[in-house]
Formats: sequence, structure tokens, C-alpha cells
Amino acid sequence: MTNLTALGLNENKLASLPPEIGKLKALTMLDIRFNKLSELPPEIGNLKDLNKLFLRFNQLTGLPQEIKNLKNLQVLSVRNNRLSSVPEALGQLISLQVLDLQHNQLTSFPNIAKLEKLENFDLQFNNLEELPKGLGCLKCLKRLHLKYNHISSLPAEVGDLPLLEELDLESNRLKALPAEFTKLKSLQKLYLSRNMLTKLPEDLGNLKALQELFLNDNQLTSLGSVVKITGLRVLDISSNALTQLTPNIEMLSNLHELHASANELASLVPEIGQLKCLTLLNFNDNMLGSLPPEIGNLTSLKKLNLAGNLLKELPDEIGKLSGLQALLLGYNKLTSITSEIGKLSALTEINLDENKLTELPAEMGSMKCLEVCVIPSPSSILLLSFFLRTSHLQFFFLFSFPGADLQ
Repeated sequence: MTNLTALGLNENKLASLPPEIGKLKALTMLDIRFNKLSELPPEIGNLKDLNKLFLRFNQLTGLPQEIKNLKNLQVLSVRNNRLSSVPEALGQLISLQVLDLQHNQLTSFPNIAKLEKLENFDLQFNNLEELPKGLGCLKCLKRLHLKYNHISSLPAEVGDLPLLEELDLESNRLKALPAEFTKLKSLQKLYLSRNMLTKLPEDLGNLKALQELFLNDNQLTSLGSVVKITGLRVLDISSNALTQLTPNIEMLSNLHELHASANELASLVPEIGQLKCLTLLNFNDNMLGSLPPEIGNLTSLKKLNLAGNLLKELPDEIGKLSGLQALLLGYNKLTSITSEIGKLSALTEINLDENKLTELPAEMGSMKCLEVCVIPSPSSILLLSFFLRTSHLQFFFLFSFPGADLQ
């Protein structure tokens, strides 16, 4: 077996690996996933031709120093183990391209300056309080995943990653971003959800390649320089403290999805109507009392969520949303619905629950694509006539409230 190049021992119940594993010096791939290993023999360092080592889903509490001898190792996966630390020797694996250590218990990490070929680095779901030293030397790094740690600040060298395309810092303790952050010219996806950010760098518009930005569950009071990232396609600013959207939101002309739920928005600027690429718009759980007529310009819109606001009526222009498939209006204060809504010929779902409606416009009966309709139980039978006119409905929900009297 000394000529063996690939060995798969995954999904057994191995509690240990024999020292003889070190005699298989021709191995280039070793797969020991889904076992019960708590340690590796030092002889693992004899496998100098190894380029792929899969150790995930074991019970490893450490790695041997001899791992530094694996100079040809390109892929190392040790995710879902019990590591609280890794040896300095890990920083000597100069051929590494993929390093996956997510779902461990790491509180610190050795200097990684020599891992110059690293492209994918995954440390999410650990207990790190700071980024590894030498991060700025990883000029080939494309994906860096650090979500669900305890990181409270980022070093300036985070801006020295010219090829970084995806950065995930969700669920950390960040209060601010360094100015150097805006040097990440290749960044396409940025996840900053569930931190403690109160403001963003002024030059965020320099991130010309950025397409997806997640800022939900922070403490932002304004969009600030976000509107300067003109290539954005997805923006999530839900669960912040926004009271208004700036008029220059029109600069985000390439936006396809805007998630702004659970803020304190009382109105929408007319310029929202210039975001004509929008297909999904979430404004649920705000304080909107009305909609600007320009909402009717969003003819690419497929889903519009306005649930949980203070809307008393809809503008007639809502009928111009010819591509709309889902309209969620539950938990508002609607007393009537404009007859123009009947022009939404593509609509398959409408939710009007928890409003003050006693009738629906007859024009809604022409919605031939409508499959799901949720409406509150009225004090009269008028709403039921809508059901009789739309026999093509697959689901019809009529909710009763205490004291409601259906006659």
C-alpha cells in the first residue's frame, strides 16, 4: 500500500489513527471526515506529498506541530471539531489555497503572513476577538468568512486584500469600519449584519465592484455613503434606526432587491420610483402613512411587502405594477382599496389581513392569476361576494375577530 495516493476513511467510527499512516508517503489525498478522532499522530507529518486533508466532523482538540512538514498541502478542512487553538506551525503551510476551520472554539490564531497562496479562509463560528496577524499579506485571498465571532474592530491591513470578493463579518461586535476598508476594489459581497455599526466610511462608494451589501440589524440612522455604491443589486438595511431614505437613493439605479423592514420610516421619497430595476421591495414593520404615486414606476417589481404600517389607502398608481406577483398589506389601517388594483393581472398572492375593510372593489374579480387571498372577516357579507367572483382561487382565508358578526 506504500504506492497508495488516495485514502478515504470517512464515516467510520475511528477513535484513533495508527502511527503507520506515516508510511503511506505517496498519499496526495486523505479523507477522515465524520469519525471520532480526538488527536492525530505526529507521523501525519511524514506525508509530504499530501495536498488535500479532510478532517471535519471529528472531535479534534488540537493539531500536531509536525503538520508544518506538509509543504504541498493545498486544502485543509478541520471544520466542526473542538479546536481551541492551532499551532504556530499552521502558518508554515505555504501551499495552502483553502483553509476551513469553521465551527470550532478558537480564541486566537497564529500569524498567517506566509500563506500567500490562500484563496478561501473560513473561521466563522469561533470565539475570535481579532483578525489573525499578517492578514494583509494574503494577496490571493478571495473569500474570508468570519461571521459569529467576537470581533470588535478591524485592522487597517484588511484593505490590503486586492482580490477579495466576499467578506462575511455577520454577528460580530463591530462599531465602525476603518477608512482602509474602502480599498477593497474587488469586493462583490459584503455581510455586516448583526453588528453595532452606527455609521459607515465616507468613501464607501469606492467599492465599485460591490453587488450585495447586508447591513441589517445594526444601529444606522442614515444610508450615508451607501448610495454611492452605484453597482449594488441587493441592499438589506432592515432593523436599523432609519427615519427616512435620502432623495439621492436614485443613484442606486441597478438595485434589484431593497430590504428596509423594521425601521422607523414614516414616508418614502418620490425618488424611490426611479429604482426601475427593483423586483423585490420590503418596507414591512415601519410607520408609513402613505405611498408616493411614483411607486407606480416600479414596473419590474414582483413582490411588495408593506405589512405592519399605518397605511389608510393606496395610490391609484399601484395599478401600474403590471409584473407584481405578491402584495402584502396586512396589519395596516386600510378602509378601502382603489379599483386600480384590478389591473394587477400577474398577481398570485394578496394579504389584507388585520385592516378595516368592509368591501373589496369588483375589479379584483378579474385577477385570473390570483391563487392566495387573505382578508379579515368583516361585519357584513360584502367581502364574501369577492370570493364568489373569483372561483379560480386555490386558497381563501377569512379571519374572524372577537365580536365579529357574519350575517
